[in-house]
Amino acid sequence: MAQYLRKRVKDEVGITISAGVAPNKFLAKIASDWKKPDGLFVIRPEDVKGFVQDLKVEKLFGVGQVTAGKLHTMGVATCGDIQALPAEALPEKFGKQGYRLREMAFGRDDRDVVVSRIAKSVSVERTFSQDLPDKRACESVMASLVADLNLRLSRKAGRKPIHKLFIKIRYSDFSTHTLERVRDRIQEPELEDYQPLLDELVTDTGRPVRLLGLGVRFRSDESPVMQLRLFE
Repeated sequence: MAQYLRKRVKDEVGITISAGVAPNKFLAKIASDWKKPDGLFVIRPEDVKGFVQDLKVEKLFGVGQVTAGKLHTMGVATCGDIQALPAEALPEKFGKQGYRLREMAFGRDDRDVVVSRIAKSVSVERTFSQDLPDKRACESVMASLVADLNLRLSRKAGRKPIHKLFIKIRYSDFSTHTLERVRDRIQEPELEDYQPLLDELVTDTGRPVRLLGLGVRFRSDESPVMQLRLFE
């Protein structure tokens, strides 16, 4: 099925996508990131234990720089390190999030896959097979990202008021940074709308960039919408 979907997207939409196959939602998301931008990665049930053992905590859902830093101060860098902790250690320090972190560290995730949600944002991102060397290289791909974003927005059922623009960057060391700004009056984002965000976010011009993304956030008072099917 994953191979079929990747081929159909390529044939009908004209872009490559990566796909992940795994026993649960969390692992499938990790797998889908494993061979970007054009690959398929499968985690079989019997492979879960070995796969998560060396998985860095930064890969866990909800672990940003702050949480990762707190985990590192505990001597925790991988899921294997979390597994070695007493069961109560993370819940005592992080509350409910600590319980979720422990579950993910063992490759467990009992969340259902749902097809309806509140559409809060639309975004596009690109992982590069060869890192972009500097800010100028980032600027060279921004126009195509904006075009991809507007294509996605045009396929939405109805146009919702845009409230914010945001940009995301991941460096070659996998550190990830985002920046967003309120832009209420924009109907269709243009390249120049994102340039100030890129200028503010990318201040170190010598760091290679692995991923670049951008998007919009809608007003929070919008009503729930159904998630579009893949080829609509």
